Amino acid sequence: YIFGKFLGTCLTLATNLFIIGLFFCLVYGLNQRGVSGRDLPLDTTKNAQAVLMIFFQVTVVAAFTIMVSVLSSSNIFTIVCGIFVFLAGQMSESFQHIQEHSSAAWEKIIAIVYYILPRLDNFDVREKLIVDEPIYFNYMWHAIAGGLVYTAAVLVLSRLFFNDREF
Repeated sequence: YIFGKFLGTCLTLATNLFIIGLFFCLVYGLNQRGVSGRDLPLDTTKNAQAVLMIFFQVTVVAAFTIMVSVLSSSNIFTIVCGIFVFLAGQMSESFQHIQEHSSAAWEKIIAIVYYILPRLDNFDVREKLIVDEPIYFNYMWHAIAGGLVYTAAVLVLSRLFFNDREF
């Protein structure tokens, strides 16, 4: 049940991201001139890499959200937790900085949160796209592999929680 729900969510996400990516390329292709008036080349390889990274990023969030939905009966709580995980995962690098400048009690709490939440900032390639840096395969592989390990762990936990749940 859990794995089927996850695969269905992934299929929906992949379809939506594919359509959004095609629409972006279409609009960008029709309006090739940027604000500066010069031609802006469309780098489809980088855009495809960015869409792939976004897919794996939302896949990790979907797995976490499915785990929360197994534990909670409230849809609103599940949605709020999903949004929180997305936002906190985006700023996981900031948690280390906050941890260094906080008291001992808060340092331990922040450390726990840092290690529980996914490192979604590893999937962020916006800056590389903006400054026209290459997105290397090793960078993508490490981010995707880490996301897949996190996703697998969360789905296993979801399955364990689902088995213990009484209906």
